[in-house]
Amino acid sequence: MSDRVKEFLTGIPLVTVFLLGLNLSIHACVFLFTMDIGAFTLHPYRVLYFSEYYRCVSAALLHGGAMHILMNMMTLFSLGSSMVMYTYP
Repeated sequence: MSDRVKEFLTGIPLVTVFLLGLNLSIHACVFLFTMDIGAFTLHPYRVLYFSEYYRCVSAALLHGGAMHILMNMMTLFSLGSSMVMYTYP
């Protein structure tokens, strides 16, 4: 790879890469295996009374169609790449 590509890729925070990869893998499974996402959507009654807390996170990852997800991923990449981690000596 060229130096510019390496510099660009190393400038992306690890958390952003992890979230992008997680989103892509989840949506690949949903689109390829036609999974029913109804079991992962936010349903307050089930969260409160059945302790299905995973729904709070999965609803953020599983919503909208392919174009909506693409726009979310572009926004995450743009905002996540602009975040700067400060370290203190």
